[in-house]
Amino acid sequence: MKNTNLILGSVGSGKTRGVMFDTLETLIQNDKNLFIIDNKEEYYPRFQKELAERGYQVKVINFLDTSMSNGWNLLRYPYELYQSKNIDVALWVLRGIAMTLCKNNSELDSFWENTAADFFMALILILFKEGQESEIHFYSLAQLLSFLDVDTEEHILKMREYLQKLDVNDPIYRLASSTVFSPIETRSGILSTLKTLLSSYLGFPGVMNVLSSNDLDISKLEGKVAIFFMSHGEKKKMENLLLEQLLMYIKKNHVPFVFVFDNLNKVPTIPFIEEFAEYARQNQTFTYFITNHIEELKSKYPQYTFDNMEEVIDCDSLEYLEIDEQEYQANYPSLEMKEYSKFDVSKIF
Repeated sequence: MKNTNLILGSVGSGKTRGVMFDTLETLIQNDKNLFIIDNKEEYYPRFQKELAERGYQVKVINFLDTSMSNGWNLLRYPYELYQSKNIDVALWVLRGIAMTLCKNNSELDSFWENTAADFFMALILILFKEGQESEIHFYSLAQLLSFLDVDTEEHILKMREYLQKLDVNDPIYRLASSTVFSPIETRSGILSTLKTLLSSYLGFPGVMNVLSSNDLDISKLEGKVAIFFMSHGEKKKMENLLLEQLLMYIKKNHVPFVFVFDNLNKVPTIPFIEEFAEYARQNQTFTYFITNHIEELKSKYPQYTFDNMEEVIDCDSLEYLEIDEQEYQANYPSLEMKEYSKFDVSKIF
């Protein structure tokens, strides 16, 4: 078993059910922690029962059907960093969240997206600074944004008063001032851009529920863990955010994990893949990159990333590969819609 592995092959060649199913059997028997991108819903049905029987803590983050998901509060990990005074690290995580959710690869002038991302970070930091622990979630962010929808000029004046009480070097001031102190036309454009960019998340109750509940607490992983991530469309961006938070945790705490990136050519570009692959090579972090289109994959990443894999398996070249064609049934978690304590904007503005 190598640290970094590339599994190649055309559709139906046995990459998943032939190579990876057998590989995972061995990994589970050896009690390895798992993170699996399972957008085709093949791994969870196959291994859910076996993982439970072996005492794994199994978590499913499912944006294919948010009612059959565990919750993962996207803001929880950076909030804990912020509360423990690791401000720079918290800002780094928040920058990743903001740039991921506020970029849509359109022809839009980067000024609007970048400024919207800055203001989004500022709103989260206001929430961290002024909110209670129970209020740190996406519903409270929606409250802050809604505050700016009504009597906008009056509310902007209140935000200006709030910022003027801060030191100019405070991250909240630095990130929010370019929006709050802008002329009304510019400010309206920034706020409109931000609301549009976040509409795929803030506009969907099921997504909000997943991103506000905290069944999967990155900072409190205990025992054997298996995390399955399923998504489609715009929500695939969450893959990178969950992966980044998990990586930060395992690096800090030296927790060994196995990562399975199935159909990697269809996964949103992982900006830190070079750093990740190097970390895997040096730290017994087994990683499996799986693709049915190597050229498409190489076009998304620098070519040497995959040339440096320690093991490459080309399923199309194997003379015989036994493939498990059995269909499996899975019991998915059920995430009920919850009532959350929402941040009271009026107490600071």
